[in-house]
Amino acid sequence: MGRGVNVDDIYLCGYNNTLWMTASDQSFQTMMSGLITNWKPTFVRVSLGMNSYPTVTSWLSNPAQFKTPMTNIINSLGAHPNVYVLVTLRTDASMVGPDGATQLPTDSTTTPNATTFPNGTDPVYVALVDSLQTQTS
Repeated sequence: MGRGVNVDDIYLCGYNNTLWMTASDQSFQTMMSGLITNWKPTFVRVSLGMNSYPTVTSWLSNPAQFKTPMTNIINSLGAHPNVYVLVTLRTDASMVGPDGATQLPTDSTTTPNATTFPNGTDPVYVALVDSLQTQTS
């Protein structure tokens, strides 16, 4: 039997919507460590909403703002024995959609900005995989 939980990213469901918190990644890791220790989920879905709040972030630029802390958080979650992590890309500036809660990925023909995102959302997915892939020896 599995037990799962859905969590937001360092925006903390909008509480940290301008990324005003210092060390939000450490606060998030502390919360998740407590959750895993006490509730013992075996599955964690992490939802990335980089284009959902007033402060927009990107996995492709300024890694210290979002990519690095989220990579560290996701890796720390996956380091717990028998815990599986699913990362979902809920919103990104390369996506389109009716609102900031959920958007749709794009390609070179549907991109919201052909200059900034000539290949749509694909480069974001590639960068996510590159950052989060499991390293094996």
